[in-house]
Amino acid sequence: MIKLAFVAAGSSMLVRPHQPDGPRRPEGPPPTIVVGRQEWMAENLQVRRFRNGDPIELVTDGSAWIEADRPAMCCYDNDEGLSELFGCLYNAHAVTDPRGLAPEGWRIPTDADWQQLVDGLGGREYAGSNLKKSCDRLWKEENYNARDGVHFGGLAGGMRNRYGGFDFLRSFGYYWSSTPMNASHLWSRRLSYADPGVQRLGAVLQSAMSVRCVRDLGA
Repeated sequence: MIKLAFVAAGSSMLVRPHQPDGPRRPEGPPPTIVVGRQEWMAENLQVRRFRNGDPIELVTDGSAWIEADRPAMCCYDNDEGLSELFGCLYNAHAVTDPRGLAPEGWRIPTDADWQQLVDGLGGREYAGSNLKKSCDRLWKEENYNARDGVHFGGLAGGMRNRYGGFDFLRSFGYYWSSTPMNASHLWSRRLSYADPGVQRLGAVLQSAMSVRCVRDLGA
């Protein structure tokens, strides 16, 4: 097993791939990585049901999306093939729904979880280099300084805006946290093809973005 040590704020950060045993089946466990004391899924979420089995509403119509003040999800450009590559997009109502968007044993990362990851991989100005998947087919050229140093495999899955339109595929990857910024926004993180940083943004609840899940070691 490969082990990599990154230094941040004067301390070492242990990073190692953590793959499930045997070949992965479509319904099997996702690949994961361990960064410090956190275990992260190494691919974007694609679930279509909450943890309790209830379906998540798939909204394709743009005008219906504007009215979606309830949990909802979509595929970029309503293209199922793109979801197989980039994962699904979820609104904040789905992210925070008490039925649980994250699979059993996992959680949606808080703003603090994201900050811990970013701080451990070089800080907001450089951590994107270690998080972005180095594949130009999935990113706009040139995907600046993408090294995927921890095998996180960050993708530019774009987003759906509050008015139902789709934006920024292969240019930006937007990732939810579960932490409110205010009554109408959650904190999120953005990866960019144009720079090596990770930007912290407030995202309106009606937008749809990618999701990664996390759990603490030993969970």
